[in-house]
Amino acid sequence: MILDSCNPALLVIVAVFSAVLPGILKERRISMNVHDKAHELARALRQSEAYLSFKEARERLEKDARALEMVKDFKQKQLEVQQSRLLGMEVSEEKLKSLDSMFQLLNQNPLIADYFRSEITFIQIVSDVQNILQKAIEEDF
Repeated sequence: MILDSCNPALLVIVAVFSAVLPGILKERRISMNVHDKAHELARALRQSEAYLSFKEARERLEKDARALEMVKDFKQKQLEVQQSRLLGMEVSEEKLKSLDSMFQLLNQNPLIADYFRSEITFIQIVSDVQNILQKAIEEDF
C-alpha cells in the first residue's frame, strides 16, 4: 500500500482526517439542509398573497410622489419614537398624539391606507414565522 512508505506524520494526518471527515460532511449536509429550507421559506414568503399585495401597494404608492413623501415622513417620526423607547427614554404624550393624528390623516388617503394595511399583514406573517422559529429553539433551553 502507498501509505506504508509515507512519512509517519502524514499517516497521522490522514488518520485524523479520515476519522473527522464523515462528521464534517454530515454537519455540512445538515447546514446545507437548513440553508436550503431558509431559501425555500424566503421563496414561499415572496410568493405569498400577503407579500405580493404589499409589493403592489408599495409600487402604487411610489407612483404618487406626495403620498410617498408623507409616508416617509410618518415612518421617520415613528422610528424616532421607537428608538427613544428602546433607549428607555420617555416619549411625550404630545408626540404620541401627533403621531396618531398623522396616522389617522394619512389613512384617509386610500392609496396610503391600502399600503399600511398590506404592510401590516405582511409584517404579521414575518413576525409569526419568527415566533415559530424562536419557540422551536427555546424548547431545547
